[in-house]
Parts: sequence; C-alpha cells; structure tokens
Amino acid sequence: MQPGRTLLIVLIVAGWLAACGAAEPATLPADRAAPADAGDVLPTATAEAIAPTEPTPAERADESSATEGYTFIALDSPPDTFVAFPTGMLDDPAARHDLTIQRQVDGGYAELARMTLPETRYLEPDSVRQVTITPDRVWLAVASRGDAELECFDLVTFDDAGLNGAFNACSDTPGQVQLQDLDLDGAMELIVDRTDHFAWCERCGVVAWNLHVVYWDGAVLRETPFTPVVGDSAAVARTNAALARAEAGRWIDTYAIVTADAPDPAPVADPAVDWLFTSLRLTAERRAEQAQSGAYPLLDRVFFGDYTGAIDVMRPYVPLQLIDWAGPLFLETPFLDDPTRVAAAVLEQTERTLAVEPDDAAALFLRGWARLINDSGDPAGIDDIRRAAEQEPDDAFYAAMRDTLPLP
Repeated sequence: MQPGRTLLIVLIVAGWLAACGAAEPATLPADRAAPADAGDVLPTATAEAIAPTEPTPAERADESSATEGYTFIALDSPPDTFVAFPTGMLDDPAARHDLTIQRQVDGGYAELARMTLPETRYLEPDSVRQVTITPDRVWLAVASRGDAELECFDLVTFDDAGLNGAFNACSDTPGQVQLQDLDLDGAMELIVDRTDHFAWCERCGVVAWNLHVVYWDGAVLRETPFTPVVGDSAAVARTNAALARAEAGRWIDTYAIVTADAPDPAPVADPAVDWLFTSLRLTAERRAEQAQSGAYPLLDRVFFGDYTGAIDVMRPYVPLQLIDWAGPLFLETPFLDDPTRVAAAVLEQTERTLAVEPDDAAALFLRGWARLINDSGDPAGIDDIRRAAEQEPDDAFYAAMRDTLPLP
C-alpha cells in the first residue's frame, strides 16, 4: 500500500473514533453518583445525563414554558431515588409545574412517577423537602407560588400507587401551613392558618387568629373542625368547655382552660379530642400573645375576648373623644381612615358573647360604643351603654359615658 494512502486511512479512522467518543452519553461525576442526604440539592442535571432516548423531564417542561433549571433531591428511600422538578417561573399563565420521582440508572435517570402540582407556577431549588408523616410511604412538602402571587403548600405522597396529592392550600399570607411534631411521636402534623389576615386592615398585623391541626388518622389527612366532641371523659368535658368559650368570643377563658393542669387522661386516647384541644390551645396562645404585643391594643384585646382590657384602653379619654373619628382611638393608628372597620370587628365579637351572656357589662359597653361610632345617635347604642352602667353602678367611666348621651 502506498504511504500516502496509509496516512489518509489513519486520519479517517482517528476522526471516526473521536466522533464516536463525543457521542457517548455523559456520565455523572463521582460526587453526584452517590446518593446524597435527603434534602441536599444536587447540581442541575444536563439533558445528556438524564435520558439517552426520550425527551428529558426538563425538555418536556420547556415545551410548555421556560424555566430556570432542573433540581434533583435525594430521598431517604428507596435507594438511588430522587425527587426532580423544574425551577423558576412558568411564562404561560395556564402552565403548572410537574413533580417527578426518578431512579438513578447507568448514564442518567429513569422516571418512576409524575404528577402536576395543581396551583404551582414558581419553584425554587429548596421548595421541596422530604418529611415524616407515616413510615409506609414517601412524603414531600412543597412550598411554591401560584397565580396572583399566592403562596401555596402541597403535601405529596409516593408509594406503589404513584405520586398523589394529600393536601393543598394557597393563601395570600406566607407560612399558611407549618409542619411540626406536636405529640412528639416522630411524625409531623400540619398547623394550618385559617386566619383572614386582611379582614380588618392591610398588613398591619391586627387579626383574629384561627389555627387548625391537620393529622393522619390512619387512612387520610384530617383537618380538625371547631365542633364539639362526643364522650364522657374529663378530657372531653374540658375540650368542649374550651370550645364553648371560644365560640362565645371569650378566648381569654379558653386560654385559661387549655393552660390549666390537665385532668386524668382518658382510658383510650381519642385523636379527635386531642387535636381539637391542641387546635384551641394554639389559637388561644396566639391571640393571647397578640393581646399583649399587638399593633392596635383595642382590637387585639377584643379578639382575645378580654373586654375589660379593651375598655382599659379607653379609660384615659373623655366620652366625646371616644366617638370622635379624629380622636385618640383612631389618630395615628392603622384605622385612622376607617373607624367603621373597628366598629364592625367589635360588633361581630361582642354579639357572640352577648348571645350567651346578655348582661355582660363590658360586652354591652363595647357593643354600644361600636354602634355609636357608626351613628352617634343610635338608640340601640345608647341603650347598651345605659344597661352597662346599670350592671356596674360603681364604675365612674361607664356612668360618665351614659350621662353624656345622647350627644348634643
């Protein structure tokens, strides 16, 4: 063979071998091939490292909307298994993020399960974490953002039935759902904030707290309703008594009940009783905290059912100042421009109390005051003030308000 032809063949073969080497699937570096601790975020995977034949999860996500990257997080079990999801904001308003379970295989990952998160349009690399609810399946907590900047929370399960949503909630308030092991049994419960944080003022912190426990009952996640429980044990009696005071607007009494020494435990534990009691305790504690350090002491105490404390806020002022929209109860407060919203909150709260305690002097005074805020000549408001003064004949503050009405 001629030397020139031999050199040409060598060059052709060398080029062919180089091309074949470049086409081989990329392999994971050694530091990514080993399973990481649960919750660790692995570097963004490339398309070559995920799938040699079909479109990768990242490519499928890109077909509907662009995202910033793709994140893999190692699960505690099964071995070599990861939760994977695209990160960033979806451009298409109708698009939603997918969550997948991937198993590490030679040269990449194989998809085991997939589900679409119902509200999610934005995820960060640390938006998903594995949590412990029950040992028979994988539980994933997903904190995301939905439409209109809503903060969303999903609890997702993975087992032989695939990926399925177990709980979903969205709110305009961050941190609507908190995970905590409330009974110290190693499994987490959900504390769901059902408070309307914008009912009384925009982002000023004056709220009527309302927290509910969501727990695993052996078959499903169950949210604890604020309804009486059935039974004849001391725990049932105490729990129902605490609930009755809360329904009457007297969270201050509920707080006293739930923080007192517990009675002897029931012979058989009842999750419905225990979690209702816990929900009441969490809510009462939050209202008690706000009553001491809130943004607007008058309503903070009213929402706690501490009507005596609310009236103490009023006592430094004379009657005409109390119903003056430009007076000290409203000037330089979150309610400077909307005293009627304060009146509405006080009416809503005190009417629950007066429905069961019609002669409560403090509740009568506050309801009368709220009615006079809306209409300084309201006969029903004047009557409430008069009745309050009759119930507390030695209280000079009540008497002064009564004697000032009707206003000139």
